[in-house]
Amino acid sequence: MNKAILFLLTIYLLPSCRPSQPPIAMEQVVLEHYHTLGDTFKLRAAEFLLSNMSADKFSYTGVLIEQYDTLFRFQRRLLEAGTLNASHARLDSMWKALEKEHGPFNIRRLTVLPDSTNLSAQLLIDNIDQAVDAWKRSPLYDPQAFDLFCEHLLPYRVRYEPVEPFRERYRREYGALLDSAKSLKELANRLTRRQRGEGYDTLRFMRSYPIDIPISKLDLVQRGSCDHIAILTTLILRACGYPATMDRAVWGNRRSGQTWNVLLSPNGEEFPFDVGRDSLEQTYRPAKVWRTTFSGHVDVTEKYASVYDLALPVDYPSDSYRDRQKASLCTFDHKNWRPVAQGEVRNDTLHVARVAADLVYLPAFVNNNRIIPCGAPFILHTDGRIVPLKNDDQRKQNIILSRKYLSGDCYELLYWNSFSWRSLGIRVAEYDDRLTYDNVPTGGLYLLHHLDNDTEERIFTYEKGKQRWW
Repeated sequence: MNKAILFLLTIYLLPSCRPSQPPIAMEQVVLEHYHTLGDTFKLRAAEFLLSNMSADKFSYTGVLIEQYDTLFRFQRRLLEAGTLNASHARLDSMWKALEKEHGPFNIRRLTVLPDSTNLSAQLLIDNIDQAVDAWKRSPLYDPQAFDLFCEHLLPYRVRYEPVEPFRERYRREYGALLDSAKSLKELANRLTRRQRGEGYDTLRFMRSYPIDIPISKLDLVQRGSCDHIAILTTLILRACGYPATMDRAVWGNRRSGQTWNVLLSPNGEEFPFDVGRDSLEQTYRPAKVWRTTFSGHVDVTEKYASVYDLALPVDYPSDSYRDRQKASLCTFDHKNWRPVAQGEVRNDTLHVARVAADLVYLPAFVNNNRIIPCGAPFILHTDGRIVPLKNDDQRKQNIILSRKYLSGDCYELLYWNSFSWRSLGIRVAEYDDRLTYDNVPTGGLYLLHHLDNDTEERIFTYEKGKQRWW
């Protein structure tokens, strides 16, 4: 047979060899499904999910994740032996061994899986059907609360955890327990007791795990960071028909932050709670609190702190910064200033909205992760007063510092001078755990640096002979 004819037969006549047709887009399948059913409520829900399935809806994949799964199997063995909570040193050793063998667990070494190309139409359809069914059977059901349903009950994921089916299972396991609760508080308390009774708890070690984990891995070890546990709790509540999400605080007077859950009602009532703690009373002060919604993060700082809209004069570090349209307010973590709130620069004034009170801030430009101060640090008091912290070099004071020092260790006292820290000298802690410094400028902001240990350090002011930590 002529080779040209054979080629044509291979391409066009043999069914298994014909050019494949492009698959129908997932979005089209989902929308046509609900158009055909004539279910306008589910169609609107599908449109919401699809329209918000943007670039920030994804999970991670990669061989590196599989290589580090050894960690979860090791935790499972420790859990079964009853030694998991007391095995931080062994877990740290395992982590170091994995880093040595496979390299550091860095998200830049992972592959991003966008939801828009990775999720199936059937998964979305099942999720929508089950979410609507749970909502309509919920004691909180309100047909007018469509936005609340879409943001906090309908989503198939909470953050960046790999998507796994969860609704039928958690409805079966927790529905009867939760449906008879008489209030949001009782609902939260019932779920908290149940999760703790089943052994779910936070584990400090898991803070170092850099990505969200699927519920199947959390089931295996029953431990996670506060983020991991909050994701699980959110999924359980949503599966049972209760709008829920996570709020995350960035502390303004301590490094890192914390995540907890929030139950939401159509009547506007909210109940924040933390499965890992008996009370949500905050030991530290939040600079910002962000709420997770499917369409984006929402600033809810005003629900947890007094907030004010500020207009601050800009002190440009050089003329090259005069064309900048954005600047930030920074708080001090345990070592450095870090931006926590961004604002607009207009007419040489920095405008920042919803700034949490009772904290010290530094106005700054952020340039390639470098903090470039553009104003003096200041205290924002709870009544809205702004008190700049500027050194008075004409008035000096002697200060006596005390705070859990180790006798004989070396310390360096620093004070903030315009755009940087300046040293006031190195001292050795006296035997009575006190340090004395002479001729210190008054009215400023200070930092005591422990030269012999990499401990957490806090900024402070010196008022009426005492340190006030910020």
